Amino acid sequence: MKRFLQPTLIGIATMLLGACTNIDCPLDNVVMMQCGIYDAETEKPLTLPVEWALSVKPADRDTILLNRAYGTESFLLPLKEGEEKDTLLFFLAPISYDTGGTDEEEGTQEGEGTENQPAATSIEPDTLFVNHTGTPHFESVDCPASVFHNITEAATKANPKNQLRWTLDRVKLVRTTVNYDDIENLRIYLRTTDNQ
Repeated sequence: MKRFLQPTLIGIATMLLGACTNIDCPLDNVVMMQCGIYDAETEKPLTLPVEWALSVKPADRDTILLNRAYGTESFLLPLKEGEEKDTLLFFLAPISYDTGGTDEEEGTQEGEGTENQPAATSIEPDTLFVNHTGTPHFESVDCPASVFHNITEAATKANPKNQLRWTLDRVKLVRTTVNYDDIENLRIYLRTTDNQ
């Protein structure tokens, strides 16, 4: 009996210790592209003035990725996992501008605006194009799978109809790898339309 008890206890102890795994899932497991805002003339970091708001949405979907960010010098944007190109529309306008939609309280329809808020049609977006490849990333069965990206190209196109103070001038690719790291990937340079 003792002959069987000792190996059985050792086997049970081994199984119990093996069942206790240390899950090493990263706490920040969202893959986002980090974009910094810079002045086109000085090439120094630029903080958006609090009276200006930046909104970003994809060109092919009615989804807002960044909604009225102000007073910031950087922001995070997701990249599509199943496609290799993202086309992002940048709306940079004074906070007092109407961004469209229906204001049920005052009965204003989309694009009409009010006395204090010009119509939404006066806000023309600039465009950011990001080409990238995706690589599936797997750490453990206990952790969710994710897709890391490698940015191959980034370009901007300023809208010639843009009559607002700020517009996209150019973009610089700083780091091609988009993963869990909180490191700047793109530098987005803004210029004032007064300097055209």
